[in-house]
Formats: sequence, C-alpha cells, structure tokens
Amino acid sequence: MHRCRSHLGAVLCLAAVACRGTDVRPAAAATAPAGEVWLEPSSPKLAYITVEPVGVRRERTIATLPAQVVMNEDRTVRVQSPVTGRIASLDAQPGDYVERGAPLAHIASGDFAQARSDAAKADAALAQLAAALARARACAASLSACCRSLRAITW
Repeated sequence: MHRCRSHLGAVLCLAAVACRGTDVRPAAAATAPAGEVWLEPSSPKLAYITVEPVGVRRERTIATLPAQVVMNEDRTVRVQSPVTGRIASLDAQPGDYVERGAPLAHIASGDFAQARSDAAKADAALAQLAAALARARACAASLSACCRSLRAITW
C-alpha cells in the first residue's frame, strides 16, 4: 500500500503542476539564417524531401504556351506551277537552299500528259504531210519530165 501511495502522490504532483496555468514550452528554436530553411525532425514536410548524390541528368520539360507560328515574309518565296497536277516527288525540303532554276518537285499532270499526246499527234501529222509533199514533188517532177519528152516528140 505504501507503494500505491507514493505513485498516487507523484501523479497528484504532476497534475497540480499541469493545472497551475504556467506554460511549459520547449526551449525556443534557433532561427534559420537568410537563404536557408530549417525543418523540425518531426515535420511532415520531410516526407516530400529526398536526398540524393549530385549527378548529371537530363529532364524533359514540356511547356504549353500560347503561340502562333508565322512564316517570315522577308524570306518566303511564292512558287507556282504552270500546270495543274499532283506532286509526285519533292527534290527540295523546307529550309533547303536552292539555286535559281533548280527543280523543286516533280508534278504528275493530266494536262501535261494531254499536251504531250497532242504534240505527238501533231508530229505524226507533220510527218504524214511531209511524205505527201515529197510524193507530190516527185510526181510533179516526173510529170514535168513527161511533158518535156512529149514536147520533144511533137515538134
């Protein structure tokens, strides 16, 4: 029983000190110097901080910015084709430097194919007319020779 009384006395003393109204605070924490942040060892913010050895690494940064891509009109050249059609192949890529007169693209054009066909038909017709003219000249030459021989006989 003596033991219970001593424990009971210690508990009552502690309760009396706690109810006395005086604040029992830990010693004032030292303030951090300018440019530094100190955290208490029991701070929950420590869960978000990791310590790693110094090293080199590359980070990919993605930034969404309001922007608009516009061509530099001082360095832009308008290119037009004399015929309609589809681009079959590109010889120059955007940003390439090209010489004047160098081909930029090959165009598959129905209009150009029709023009080539018409030119081939005209060449064939010209060859046919040239052959007809040669026959007519030959005929005229032989007729002229016939007329001379006929004149020579009749005189």
